[in-house]
Amino acid sequence: MGTIELKKNIISKITETEDLNLLEDVVKVLGMQTESQVFKLNEKQKAAIEAGRQDIKNGKFLTNEEVEKDLDEWLGK
Repeated sequence: MGTIELKKNIISKITETEDLNLLEDVVKVLGMQTESQVFKLNEKQKAAIEAGRQDIKNGKFLTNEEVEKDLDEWLGK
């Protein structure tokens, strides 16, 4: 599906819906494309990020492949 067809499909779905929550979410998502938002972190959040960075430096992390393998085992696949 090309860009024009996709836009037409989206416009049609938006026009047909009566779901206020969905429409509000669409407005938020579209607004994110044009807004540059700065997030302020509190000290606890900053400490958690730093702890995560230290874990990575110390090799305390799993690769994506390891996580997928663990998930498969937990789900009995």
